[in-house]
Amino acid sequence: MSCQGTTNPLQRSRGQCRVEHCVSQVYARQLCCKHGAKKTCDVQGCELRARHGNVCYKHGAPKKLCTETGCHQTAQARHKCVKHGGGRICKAEGCESHARTGGVCQRHKADPSEMSKWDEPKTMTNILLGRRDSVASLDDVSDWATQTGETASFMPILWTYTSCPPTWDAMVLQDIYEVLEIL
Repeated sequence: MSCQGTTNPLQRSRGQCRVEHCVSQVYARQLCCKHGAKKTCDVQGCELRARHGNVCYKHGAPKKLCTETGCHQTAQARHKCVKHGGGRICKAEGCESHARTGGVCQRHKADPSEMSKWDEPKTMTNILLGRRDSVASLDDVSDWATQTGETASFMPILWTYTSCPPTWDAMVLQDIYEVLEIL
C-alpha cells in the first residue's frame, strides 16, 4: 500500500520502506515490519517477530509464577496469583470477590434490577425429582429407574420447577461453586 495519496496525516509523514519495490509504510529505521523494522525472535533459525522476553509467541517467554511458597499458579498482579491476592478486587462497595470484566465480579456484572435477588436468603425450595418424573425433553430418553433396577432412585442433580425465576438456577450454581471452593 502506498503512502502517497492517503488521507491519514500520520501515514503521509512516515514514507515508504527503503527496500526496493516495497511500498509498505515505514515502521522504524526506514523499514517496514516485513523487512526488519521489528526485532526478530532470539531463537536461532526463527524469523518470527519477538514479543515479550525477546522471543516470539511460539517460543514464549517464561511465565512468572506466584511468589507464595508452594504455589505454582501464574502471577497476575503484584507477583501473586488471584488466589493469593494478585487479581483485582471488585469495585462494588463491600465486595471482596475477584474482579473480572469491567472491574466488577461475576455477581455485580448482573443487571442492577436483578441484584436484589442475590441478597435474598437462599432456601432450598427445589425438589429432588426421580428421573421418570423429570421434565420431558428430547435428550432425556433414558429411564434412570429401569437402568439401575431401583424403584425410587434419584438423579444426582437438582431439578427445578419451571415457575422458578431464571436467576434461581444461578443462585444454586453459586452455592455449589462456593461449596466446591471450600473443598
